[in-house]
Amino acid sequence: MKASAYCLLSLLIVAGLPAYAQRATGSISGRVVAEDGQPMSRVPVMILAGGQNIMKTVMGGSSRQMTDSEGRFKADSLEAAAYQITVNAPGYVMPNGNEPDKLQVYRLGDTPTIVMRKGGVITGRVTDAAGRPLVGVIVVAEPADGGYGTAAQTLSLQIGGINQMPRTTDDRGQFRLYGLSPGRYVVMANPSALVALEGHDNPFRAQPPTYHPAATRDGATIVNVASGSETGGVDIRFRGGAGHAVSGKLKGMLAGEGMMSNLTTIQLKAASADAILATTVILPIFGSDGFAFYGIPNGDYELIAQQLMLKDQSTQRSAPVRVTVNNADVTNLSVALSAMATINGKLALAQPTAACPNARTSELDEVTLRIERAPVTKKSPALRLLLGEVAQGFADENNAFRFTGLAAGTFWLTPDLPSPHWYVKALAADKPANVSAATGISLKAGEKLATLKLTLATDGAQLQGRVPTADKAADKVQQVFLVPAEADAPVHRFAETVSANDGSFAFASLAPGKYWLVTRPAAKPDEPLRQPLAWDAIERAKLVKEAAAANQSVELKACQVGKGHELKLP
Repeated sequence: MKASAYCLLSLLIVAGLPAYAQRATGSISGRVVAEDGQPMSRVPVMILAGGQNIMKTVMGGSSRQMTDSEGRFKADSLEAAAYQITVNAPGYVMPNGNEPDKLQVYRLGDTPTIVMRKGGVITGRVTDAAGRPLVGVIVVAEPADGGYGTAAQTLSLQIGGINQMPRTTDDRGQFRLYGLSPGRYVVMANPSALVALEGHDNPFRAQPPTYHPAATRDGATIVNVASGSETGGVDIRFRGGAGHAVSGKLKGMLAGEGMMSNLTTIQLKAASADAILATTVILPIFGSDGFAFYGIPNGDYELIAQQLMLKDQSTQRSAPVRVTVNNADVTNLSVALSAMATINGKLALAQPTAACPNARTSELDEVTLRIERAPVTKKSPALRLLLGEVAQGFADENNAFRFTGLAAGTFWLTPDLPSPHWYVKALAADKPANVSAATGISLKAGEKLATLKLTLATDGAQLQGRVPTADKAADKVQQVFLVPAEADAPVHRFAETVSANDGSFAFASLAPGKYWLVTRPAAKPDEPLRQPLAWDAIERAKLVKEAAAANQSVELKACQVGKGHELKLP
């Protein structure tokens, strides 16, 4: 299993296995279409309540549909929950497949149109140094920007936009990789050298992989893949030669009960990039604490080990261990596991001060949760998940949630709420020193924080308005901030959004009260990943001062839907 396998496993176990109480039921219906708008008929659609695992799916609690001739599907008698939808159409990829750290959920009454993108194709030929075709060589395409890697593809995990099995070359040395998400790739021959769970012998196993055209990973040529396109001539001249072994032992492994009571993996990643190149797995049934990678070319790497204890959903992880391979095997490495931080929490609903008219009836079961360490790093989403910098999940039938495998640092909790009238009212913990409305959730290495209490309310307000558009096209899109007017307001009261090209903007899930509005030019698309401005205490203070000086205020009452609010540019 690879980093993307961890993404999937983390989503399944991070908040327990909910069993929903008896209540009114509803439906989710929609359509599956191709990019040209044409319906996709006879396509299987899986609708799964968040937090359910494979065993519960087999026993019930999910819905498997087949689209009709118009691409329509409908699942009835669903209980209130946050649902995830998976569409399996060979040669096609689902939207948002390259964002494994973002949950896409649907709720009762939703009618999504899921636009499937035609996967791209890469074709080429693998030959030896003399130009002769190599038969039976495994070839895969890896995202060039890192984060996934070959074992995820070998296991054919259809997440993160990787939904293609590795292909082997035919008797002419030719290969064809299809069903690729649009993006940038590097193409590798002989990934078996880097995958521990190969399943069969390979005559090239001890030899390092070769990347198109005849290079190591660092020298690989990028192949751009567009939706529905075929990129040919991606030939690989296999370098051959002897690779090297990287081996050692794990320290601090916890014993488990049964073959799948825990799962321990060791990841090998490039030291200078996010690319996770190889994974080996240790299962308790083997009773071993040793690991080894073979066919590793010269270069600088990092080893990261992780152990998931399925019984109590705890996690151990190692700090990255630097490894340099230079014309020789690297042996007797020691990788030490240590406990990661855990948060146990509970959702609660406050007594509403008003009943919002025409509001959708919603349940706590429909809430999804995301916790993220600040400052947000530039690492790939999959690597941030692996390192415990971000986690996401669902509450169980008792409204309890659990995040495990978290790194030390300051985290912010942000729920995805089922109604625009719901908002965060309060955040507290049994250990108040760990939680502050101004500084976030503070975690030490291996700390177990219990119990975090997130209180939600159902009588929130909404605000819609417009920022006058500037003459210059580049200045038309503005970042709009909503700043609470009262002093020392908690961070969850701050909000920000980006206006549309016509200057319109909208806020939802707002606590009643007085606010200031202020605008800034929106960040450019090529600017690096950023976090909400209010997460930074210094920037938050600047924003409050700026908003107070602009003095564009609005008073929002419970359940109010404010429309037509006009802002002035600074």
